[in-house]
Amino acid sequence: MTTPLEREILTHYYVMAEPYQGGSENWNPCVSGIVNVFIRMGLLIRCDGRLRANEPALRVYMDTLAAVPLPVQRWVIPEPPPG
Repeated sequence: MTTPLEREILTHYYVMAEPYQGGSENWNPCVSGIVNVFIRMGLLIRCDGRLRANEPALRVYMDTLAAVPLPVQRWVIPEPPPG
């Protein structure tokens, strides 16, 4: 499972070529830790001194997220009790 922050970071790198939150010099320790985990997992890579998405690996994750339908609110009228 991923947290909303983890999903935000991965989505950012999947759709944008810019550094997350203004570059690594501005990251807090939490974001730095998350990014390091994603680098070790192979979802993000360093290329020419910049952090980028590992497109083939990250596409699998993003396609999986996109396949989950949004919840739908519906009203259910309970059956009347027998008798």
